[in-house]
Amino acid sequence: MAGTFVAAGALIGHLQRDQRDRDLTGEVALVATFALGVLAHTNPLLALEIGVLVAALLAYRSQIHHLVRETLSEQELLDGISFAIAAAVVLPMLPNRALDPFGLFNPFTLWRLVVVVMGLSAFGYVAQRLAGARYGLVIAGLAGGLVSATAAVAAMAHRSRSGAA
Repeated sequence: MAGTFVAAGALIGHLQRDQRDRDLTGEVALVATFALGVLAHTNPLLALEIGVLVAALLAYRSQIHHLVRETLSEQELLDGISFAIAAAVVLPMLPNRALDPFGLFNPFTLWRLVVVVMGLSAFGYVAQRLAGARYGLVIAGLAGGLVSATAAVAAMAHRSRSGAA
């Protein structure tokens, strides 16, 4: 019940703002603070960790806004969110055991490989963007080879097929 009042207060506060100032930071911080207070009753350590993360995000919000609005393209932002969902949402939910009678198909292991390939591809893209195409591919190839040669080859093949190399 209290959460409904907090959400309603955030919504009303947002609607009463000037049309030019449509930043949701205050409203999100209000709801997050309430949720952390509720979480602190059952898991205080997790509430503290998330609270520190929220405080850091609020402290760096102008730099984050600059990054999102002026540095990253919309596709880069969507790709980053897709990677975060694959790594932080889907991967922990998958069972870490074989599902077939032969013990060969482990969804967690397979998806972890997908996340590693996505991460190496993203690292290669960032390296290319920062160091240029010639040196970026070398940096990405070396770093990928240290993590997983197979995943590095797969990420490089994907980049060359997409025409980004």
